[in-house]
Parts: sequence; structure tokens; C-alpha cells
Amino acid sequence: MPNVKPVDPARVLQLASFLQDHQQALIQRWARRVREDPGVPEACRLSVPELIDHIPSLLDQIVDALLRPDVERAGGGARGRAIGSSSVAKEHARSRFVCEYGLDHALRELSLLRAEILEECCSASIALDGDPAQLLHSAIDTAMSTVAVTMAQAASNELRKDAEFRDRIMAILGHDLRDPLSTIHFVASLLQKREDMPEGVSKMLARLTRGADRMTRLINDLLDLTRSRAARGIPINPKPTNLHDLCRQVLNELELLHPERAIVYSRHGDGRGVWDADRLTQVLSNLLSNAIHYSPPGTPVHLALDGQEERVMLAVNNQGTPISPELLPRIFEPFRRGAREVEAQGASGGLGLGLFIARKLVVAHGGTIGVTSDLEHGTTFTVALPRLSQPSSTTPREADPGA
Repeated sequence: MPNVKPVDPARVLQLASFLQDHQQALIQRWARRVREDPGVPEACRLSVPELIDHIPSLLDQIVDALLRPDVERAGGGARGRAIGSSSVAKEHARSRFVCEYGLDHALRELSLLRAEILEECCSASIALDGDPAQLLHSAIDTAMSTVAVTMAQAASNELRKDAEFRDRIMAILGHDLRDPLSTIHFVASLLQKREDMPEGVSKMLARLTRGADRMTRLINDLLDLTRSRAARGIPINPKPTNLHDLCRQVLNELELLHPERAIVYSRHGDGRGVWDADRLTQVLSNLLSNAIHYSPPGTPVHLALDGQEERVMLAVNNQGTPISPELLPRIFEPFRRGAREVEAQGASGGLGLGLFIARKLVVAHGGTIGVTSDLEHGTTFTVALPRLSQPSSTTPREADPGA
């Protein structure tokens, strides 16, 4: 058994009495010290009671622990850790978070409290060693750890609430905007069919229709984003589908929108499988539209379909500036647009959700999607889809209240 130096009751009582008798003056000096410290800029915004907060309760717990007769048996370190992790330290952390303290600033306050106590004890010739000193340091060290953990949890909860609120707002806006946009699109399309419509008006109606289509796509992207963050993910409804037919359909639509661009389509093997045709049309449209927008005019975009025994492979390739190595690992994250994207589409080119949603839809089919990009070979997005998809979400769209 190691030799344990016995605790001198008189010295323990001296320290406890000093902290108890000088608590108010000690805290006032600490408050002034914190306000003058440039490392805690938030302190100057608080009133004195707000600044002092739970510090008196923390000191009361330290004094109470020093005065208990079992301090020697329990050990100063163990009792100090109990004080530092108590509800007092947690409440102090929460109040600092509400006051918009940075974590480093909240920890700086407790460090200054320790320094103030040590300096005051030194001035009063009170020796701090043994279990009493261990209790004091352990209590403050653990309080700092508790503050760090509690503030991190509070920040995480705040971020989660913000994300949930944004998702609700996007879903509400999506539903509220979709109906009037559908009306605009319907009326504009109907007017375009009139034979007596002047050519200038017809062109304006065509621009109006294209604008409504683009806004509808943006709204649908936002709604898909909110669905993807829900527990069930984006719902799909797999049925027997020919992927070759979907490719031809999307190509025909894009050729009408971009008659000046060449899209080269090659196919090999069988394109049949069990998939959600509408959702895969969305994937193809997103990938091909990206390839058109992010490649130089006059260069071709390539789409290749390769029907293998158990899966079908899709590859979309375009030339032009490659995706930066820094962005490449995060290209499928939401709202991710690099310099290449901004240069190609401009500040209002999109929300940066197309690739994120494409990946979610591919994964929902039990497939994979990847990308390579370099100056020599261009940028290629590759999709692998099992013929008999095992969807991660099988809820039919008709049952989806967000659809």
C-alpha cells in the first residue's frame, strides 16, 4: 500500500472558511477580471448578475465538499469531479450558450476563476496542496469539461432545430408555390396554341412557360431535399421499365431545349429492369443537364448505356474544366457548387441540389453513382443500377403527403 499523507483538518478548515468568508469579494474581483480580459468579449454585454451566474453555487459546492468529514476517504479528485459534472456546471453552460458565448470564452472564464482563487489564497498565505488542492483543481477542470460537452450538445440541438425549421419552410413554400405555377404554365401553354396569337406575344409566352418549368424543377428539388432528410428517404415506385426508352425520351427533350448541342448516345445490351421510371428520368435529366451546362459550347456530351447480366450501367461524359480535387469528394452534398459550376451557370444557375438528389434516387434503387474528372478524359458520372432494384424506400408516391 502506498503511503498516503494524512489530511490536516485544520488546513482543510482554513481553506473552506477562507473561500466561504471571502466568496463575495472573490467573485467581484473575478467579475472585474473577466470584463477586462479581451479573451471574453461577451462579458461586457452582460449585467453583473448575468455574468456571475452559477459561480457562487459552484464555490458553495466546493466549500461543502471540503467541510465533509469523508473528504479524505473519498479523495479530493473524485469529489471534485462530482462537483464539476453537477447540474450547476451544466446550467452555467446552458446560460452561457443562450448569451451567445463562444466555447473558448466560456472556458476562459473558469480558467480566470481558478487563477483568482489561487492568487487570493497565496496572498492570504493559505497553502494549497494535498486533497484540498486536488478537490479544487479537479472541480474546476471537470466543470470546464462539462461546460464544453454541454455547450456542444446545445449547439448540435440548435443546428438540428434550425435544419428542421428550414425543411418545414421549404416544404410549405414548395406546396404553396407549385399550384400557382401550374396555373401559369397551363394558361401560357393554352394561349400559345391559339392561331391568332401574334408572334411577339407567342415568344413571350414561350419564355414564360420555360421560366415556370424551371421554377417547378427548383421547387421539386426542394421538396425532394426535405423528403431525403426524413427517416423514410425519397419514396420510389419500381415497375418494369426499359432504361433505353427513358434515355431516348430525355435526349429528345434536351435536344429541343439545346438544339445547338450534340448529345451522342450509345447503347449495348438489354436496358430492361424494375425501376421507378419517373425518378430515373429525373436522374438522367440532372446528369445530362449538368454535362451540357458545364462543358464548352461546340463540344459533344456522351451518354452510354451498357446492359450487363445483373445490372445496367450508365455513363455521362463531358469535356471542359475538370471538377477541382477539393470539391470532388463532396460533389454529391446538397448546395454544393464550386468555381466550375458558378463560372458555367452564373450566380443564379441553380440551388446545387441536382447531384445530391440524383445520388439519393440511385441509392434508393439499390444502385451506386460515382464521378471521375480530369483534363484529359473530361468529367464522367457513372451509375450502376441492379435490374431488380432493392429500394431503400418502397413507399409509393401516391401515399407520400409531400408529393
